[in-house]
Amino acid sequence: MNTKAWLWPVNAVGMLVIAVAAILQPVTMLTWPCDDPMCDPHGYVAIFSVFPTAFVVIVALIALGLLNGRRRSGFGVAIGAAAACAGMLVLFGEVLIGAVRWPLGAVTLVVAGLAIEGLRSAPLPSPL
Repeated sequence: MNTKAWLWPVNAVGMLVIAVAAILQPVTMLTWPCDDPMCDPHGYVAIFSVFPTAFVVIVALIALGLLNGRRRSGFGVAIGAAAACAGMLVLFGEVLIGAVRWPLGAVTLVVAGLAIEGLRSAPLPSPL
Protein backbone atom coordinates (compact mmCIF):
# COMPACT_ATOMS: atom_id res chain seq x y z
CA MET A 1 0.00 0.00 0.00
CA ASN A 2 1.33 3.44 -0.87
CA THR A 3 1.78 5.89 1.95
CA LYS A 4 -0.07 9.13 1.42
CA ALA A 5 2.54 11.69 2.48
CA TRP A 6 -0.02 14.44 3.04
CA LEU A 7 -1.74 12.49 5.84
CA TRP A 8 1.11 13.07 8.31
CA PRO A 9 0.95 16.90 8.37
CA VAL A 10 -2.84 16.97 8.03
CA ASN A 11 -3.21 14.72 11.08
CA ALA A 12 -0.66 16.81 13.00
CA VAL A 13 -2.74 19.92 12.30
CA GLY A 14 -5.83 17.90 13.21
CA MET A 15 -4.34 17.17 16.63
CA LEU A 16 -3.81 20.88 17.19
CA VAL A 17 -7.45 21.44 16.21
CA ILE A 18 -8.57 18.70 18.64
CA ALA A 19 -6.58 20.35 21.44
CA VAL A 20 -8.20 23.71 20.67
CA ALA A 21 -11.64 22.07 20.49
CA ALA A 22 -11.10 20.46 23.89
CA ILE A 23 -10.06 23.81 25.39
CA LEU A 24 -13.00 25.57 23.74
CA GLN A 25 -15.57 23.41 25.52
CA PRO A 26 -14.96 24.59 29.13
CA VAL A 27 -14.32 28.15 27.90
CA THR A 28 -17.75 28.11 26.27
CA MET A 29 -19.30 26.74 29.45
CA LEU A 30 -17.75 29.53 31.51
CA THR A 31 -19.29 32.17 29.24
CA TRP A 32 -22.79 30.70 29.54
CA PRO A 33 -25.38 33.40 30.39
CA CYS A 34 -26.78 32.96 33.89
CA ASP A 35 -30.37 33.88 33.07
CA ASP A 36 -30.88 30.53 31.37
CA PRO A 37 -32.63 27.67 33.23
CA MET A 38 -29.53 25.49 32.72
CA CYS A 39 -27.39 28.09 34.46
CA ASP A 40 -24.49 26.90 36.58
CA PRO A 41 -23.81 29.98 38.72
CA HIS A 42 -20.85 28.46 40.57
CA GLY A 43 -19.18 27.04 37.47
CA TYR A 44 -19.02 23.45 38.70
CA VAL A 45 -19.52 22.01 35.22
CA ALA A 46 -16.65 24.08 33.86
CA ILE A 47 -14.44 23.21 36.82
CA PHE A 48 -15.04 19.48 36.44
CA SER A 49 -14.52 19.69 32.68
CA VAL A 50 -10.94 20.90 33.18
CA PHE A 51 -9.67 17.39 33.98
CA PRO A 52 -11.06 15.74 30.82
CA THR A 53 -9.83 18.75 28.85
CA ALA A 54 -6.33 18.33 30.21
CA PHE A 55 -6.44 14.62 29.35
CA VAL A 56 -7.55 15.27 25.76
CA VAL A 57 -4.93 17.99 25.27
CA ILE A 58 -2.15 15.76 26.63
CA VAL A 59 -3.18 12.84 24.41
CA ALA A 60 -3.43 15.16 21.38
CA LEU A 61 0.05 16.55 22.05
CA ILE A 62 1.47 13.03 22.41
CA ALA A 63 -0.12 12.15 19.06
CA LEU A 64 1.32 15.34 17.58
CA GLY A 65 4.80 14.34 18.71
CA LEU A 66 4.42 10.83 17.31
CA LEU A 67 3.07 12.13 14.01
CA ASN A 68 5.88 14.67 13.80
CA GLY A 69 8.34 11.79 14.18
CA ARG A 70 6.51 9.90 11.39
CA ARG A 71 5.64 7.04 13.72
CA ARG A 72 2.69 4.89 12.70
CA SER A 73 1.45 4.72 16.28
CA GLY A 74 0.70 8.46 16.07
CA PHE A 75 -2.36 7.66 13.98
CA GLY A 76 -3.68 5.30 16.66
CA VAL A 77 -3.12 7.87 19.38
CA ALA A 78 -4.81 10.46 17.14
CA ILE A 79 -7.87 8.22 16.95
CA GLY A 80 -7.81 8.02 20.75
CA ALA A 81 -7.57 11.81 21.07
CA ALA A 82 -10.48 12.32 18.67
CA ALA A 83 -12.51 9.71 20.57
CA ALA A 84 -11.74 11.41 23.88
CA CYS A 85 -12.79 14.77 22.44
CA ALA A 86 -16.00 13.15 21.18
CA GLY A 87 -16.55 11.71 24.65
CA MET A 88 -16.22 15.18 26.13
CA LEU A 89 -18.69 16.44 23.56
CA VAL A 90 -21.18 13.74 24.53
CA LEU A 91 -20.60 14.41 28.23
CA PHE A 92 -20.90 18.19 28.06
CA GLY A 93 -22.93 18.61 24.86
CA GLU A 94 -26.09 19.47 26.76
CA VAL A 95 -24.38 22.49 28.28
CA LEU A 96 -22.78 23.72 25.05
CA ILE A 97 -24.66 25.99 22.68
CA GLY A 98 -25.52 24.61 19.25
CA ALA A 99 -23.22 27.06 17.48
CA VAL A 100 -20.27 25.40 19.24
CA ARG A 101 -21.54 21.83 19.51
CA TRP A 102 -22.11 21.06 15.83
CA PRO A 103 -18.79 22.42 14.49
CA LEU A 104 -16.91 20.58 17.25
CA GLY A 105 -18.68 17.36 16.31
CA ALA A 106 -17.92 17.83 12.62
CA VAL A 107 -14.26 18.61 13.26
CA THR A 108 -13.94 15.58 15.53
CA LEU A 109 -15.43 13.28 12.88
CA VAL A 110 -13.17 14.67 10.15
CA VAL A 111 -10.03 14.30 12.28
CA ALA A 112 -11.00 10.76 13.30
CA GLY A 113 -11.60 9.85 9.65
CA LEU A 114 -8.22 11.25 8.61
CA ALA A 115 -6.49 9.36 11.42
CA ILE A 116 -8.18 6.10 10.41
CA GLU A 117 -7.13 6.66 6.79
CA GLY A 118 -3.59 7.39 7.93
CA LEU A 119 -3.51 4.22 10.02
CA ARG A 120 -4.73 2.19 7.05
CA SER A 121 -2.19 3.63 4.61
CA ALA A 122 0.91 3.91 6.83
CA PRO A 123 3.55 1.27 6.20
CA LEU A 124 3.90 -1.53 8.70
CA PRO A 125 7.25 -1.75 10.48
CA SER A 126 9.54 -4.37 9.01
CA PRO A 127 9.99 -7.54 11.06
CA LEU A 128 13.34 -7.98 12.76
